[in-house]
Amino acid sequence: MAGKGSGTFLSGVLLGGAIGAIAGMWIDPRTTRRVRHAVRETVDQLPELAHQVGDTTIKLSERLRHRVTLLSQDLQDDWQGTSERMRDAAAAGWDASRREYQAVIDRHTDRDFDTANKAD
Repeated sequence: MAGKGSGTFLSGVLLGGAIGAIAGMWIDPRTTRRVRHAVRETVDQLPELAHQVGDTTIKLSERLRHRVTLLSQDLQDDWQGTSERMRDAAAAGWDASRREYQAVIDRHTDRDFDTANKAD
């Protein structure tokens, strides 16, 4: 997918450059020699420009990778804390439920015991 987008972008750049060059030669009143010289200078600068673009892309990629790594670590730490809090809350809920259940059982047992004693 990234290769297709890169190829489309590169095709657009080349097509745009060709259209621009043709339009420039047609509109520019300079002599053909001066146009060829200007085109040659521009073409000679393209490898350096491509090198600069490549270096910038690599630097940006490294920065992005570093930031994604930091974000991933932060998310993992946050999730670890959240899962621990959820586990603690579930344990507290379970304990409270067990205590409440036992209290209900105790109340009913006491009531049954009191009722049995009154009948005697």
